[in-house]
Amino acid sequence: MAETENILSYPSTVLVGKNVPKKAFYDNMPVNNRIRQRFVEDVDQITWLYKLTADTLGVEDGETVHEITVFHVLVKSQDCPDDVFTFIDKGLPRHTVFILENDAKCRLLINYKQWTDEAKGLFRITESYRSRWMSRAQLRLPLSGISLDLIYNSIVSYVSGIQPADNADLQRVVELRKALSAKRKVVSSLENKIRAERQFSEQMIINADLKIERKDLEMLEKELKELL
Repeated sequence: MAETENILSYPSTVLVGKNVPKKAFYDNMPVNNRIRQRFVEDVDQITWLYKLTADTLGVEDGETVHEITVFHVLVKSQDCPDDVFTFIDKGLPRHTVFILENDAKCRLLINYKQWTDEAKGLFRITESYRSRWMSRAQLRLPLSGISLDLIYNSIVSYVSGIQPADNADLQRVVELRKALSAKRKVVSSLENKIRAERQFSEQMIINADLKIERKDLEMLEKELKELL
């Protein structure tokens, strides 16, 4: 791929097209041997493809989103684990989108990030979302919104398939889906414990906990339903 290839047909003002050596990531960030091997064995080339800012897009700056970096990454296999991209994302003080490509097939990957300390450039990743693998011709990533906050939310919605009734509710929807996944695991674990427990008195104790967790689960599901 030529470094300046505009594969998403974005405005020329956002195009960077700069190759980023893999060493730039693992030499400048704390990295363990496993992640270093990921770079060597799974990643072929990383290109900083687009820089999305208020200036380059001609939109309003966001309250929480000030720059969206889009990387194009040639991977050696479609089974390439995501942890190397989580590692990259955690080390960058900006919001990031990855376009992964292997054998002329592409997929989008985004880690939904929230500031923990904006002054220090620290994020936490709430959840990761991936598109299916698709041909270059099918690859799309619309930019919708009058501010970077809204554009970032639209990107997350597009990749994740989450479509809240109000775009402003996206953060809460992401948090609820994560909480629901964790709560369902707790409920399932308690149900298994009841089935495995032979003493009736212990079953009653576990069942009391299960009722509480099921009630919490019901409330989370209700809130999520109201937002979608």
